[in-house]
Amino acid sequence: MKVIIDTNILISAALKGGKPKIAIASVIASSRFEWIASDAIIREYKEVLKRPKLKLSESSKSEFLEVIDLAVIPIDVNITVDFTRDRKDAKFLACALASNADY
Repeated sequence: MKVIIDTNILISAALKGGKPKIAIASVIASSRFEWIASDAIIREYKEVLKRPKLKLSESSKSEFLEVIDLAVIPIDVNITVDFTRDRKDAKFLACALASNADY
């Protein structure tokens, strides 16, 4: 099953742990899931994790940056989606459409 994880879920997992972190750990641990993302999404994950205003510890930042490098399967996205409601989410929709993601 192909899964795309929204940046908000990743950041919630890094900041608070709890259910978001459990959800990500479950995706990584299960052979049923493939965590996929486009280059643009991977860049966003990493840029947001590095924002000083989040005040993430260096160990937490390093942990999640490593998780991204090891667990996320990069895919090529060759389509563009115009999602006027929230343009920042267009890359997630394009990735989902290009990869036939399940979730």
